[in-house]
Amino acid sequence: SFFLFINIIIDQINWNMDKFLLGRMVGSSAVAIYSVASQINTIYIQLPDMIASVYTPKINRIVAVHKTEEAHKEINNLLISVGRIQSIVASIVLIGFILFGKDFIKLWVGDKFEKSYYIVLLLIIPAFVPLCQSLCVDIQRAVNKHQFRSLIYLFISLFNVILSIRFIKKYAEIGAALGTTIAMIVGNWIIINIFYHRVLKLNMINFWKNVISIFPSYIPAICMVIIIKKNFQIDTWGKLLLVGSCYCVIFSLSVFLFGLNKIEKNKLISVLKKGEKLSDSN
Repeated sequence: SFFLFINIIIDQINWNMDKFLLGRMVGSSAVAIYSVASQINTIYIQLPDMIASVYTPKINRIVAVHKTEEAHKEINNLLISVGRIQSIVASIVLIGFILFGKDFIKLWVGDKFEKSYYIVLLLIIPAFVPLCQSLCVDIQRAVNKHQFRSLIYLFISLFNVILSIRFIKKYAEIGAALGTTIAMIVGNWIIINIFYHRVLKLNMINFWKNVISIFPSYIPAICMVIIIKKNFQIDTWGKLLLVGSCYCVIFSLSVFLFGLNKIEKNKLISVLKKGEKLSDSN
């Protein structure tokens, strides 16, 4: 529990230290620009995490009931299954923001906050990897090996502070986000994945192969939005909602047709059928 407490403290430092440093080194206007980006980032990191939290009891049951080899096999299969779902949720938001984020920020807070768009990208792109594998956090806790992650996060936090101070002097708000980006890539992309693979015995190579195999199915939605944006200026909330809705529909259909495997398609269809039965009965 002590290491879990440290992890919570470190998370607060990681996501709030940049604003504190900007306030001391640059000024309130820089904090305001960064705060807009921070709000969007907070919403982004919460979406896929909600999916992983549903599976926490199942992870603990697998570890408690099965033998070691059986548990590893079942946990690896569950990690891939959940990770693919999380990657789709994280991808539709990430790609959507890359395509529409600048328009959204201009409509929401005005042209003066355009820099917030680039700060958001620097925060959410490195967050994509840990969001896809957030189920690993519950696996660590279930097998009582979460202490290392807390220590790594402490390292990331200190590294983040050092880098942010250096970059803020040169690039102000962008520099603060850039320090966080580099620290997350080193810690969450490289060190943590090595730990998952070698210590927890999770097959991260196979995991990322399965996750990356979905990526080509995103291409139709991306191409559609690029074509629309070249011929259609998004300058009102109505236009943003219209194009955004088209993007979500095309993205969902493309993933269903080309990204999901047969098991995932059957599960989705069964869920939709159950929803129809419930609505009919009501």
